[in-house]
Amino acid sequence: MLPQDLKNNKGHNVFYCLPLILGLIGLFWQAYRNQRGIQQFWVVFFLFFMTGIAIVLYLNQTPAQPRERDYAYAGSFYAFAIWVGMGVAGLIQWCSRMKPEQRLIAGATEEEAEKIRKTLEEKRAKFITEEEEAELQYKLDSLYETYIPYKPSAAMACILSIICLLVPYKWQARRGMITTVVAVLWHVTSDRTT
Repeated sequence: MLPQDLKNNKGHNVFYCLPLILGLIGLFWQAYRNQRGIQQFWVVFFLFFMTGIAIVLYLNQTPAQPRERDYAYAGSFYAFAIWVGMGVAGLIQWCSRMKPEQRLIAGATEEEAEKIRKTLEEKRAKFITEEEEAELQYKLDSLYETYIPYKPSAAMACILSIICLLVPYKWQARRGMITTVVAVLWHVTSDRTT
């Protein structure tokens, strides 16, 4: 169970590392896309570095501050948000390459499928009733199965994006086991002297 002070904290959000994962995907997608992508990557990286890590070193803040001063790092948050957006674009691009294909089921042969296909074409050229055509088409379709060779369609990419956006809202009320463990570990290891 989550400790009460963390459970009642209005700043407690459950994102299941989705921003981190999307940001890393976006970082690599931008860097390895093409030559222009690597140039753009360095621009965003230096924005992230100079407004994040470099600011920490330059300001040399003491560990105990009266309040969180994360506003000083807003630029690095913007840079990482760019990578999160690019991560979604990268996932959509990756998923849009995947299209369902058909293959013969186990035990079916290409000759058998070709025989049914020829029969169907011959009967269509002459005369065929709707029932006969439907029966032959069903026999032909039953020889094949649809599979995705690790390439979902654009609709799959949209579904994936929506899931990435909705997961934090759906699971926030449930407080899954992983969140509880992480929160308890954070609570136990955090500095409780303040």
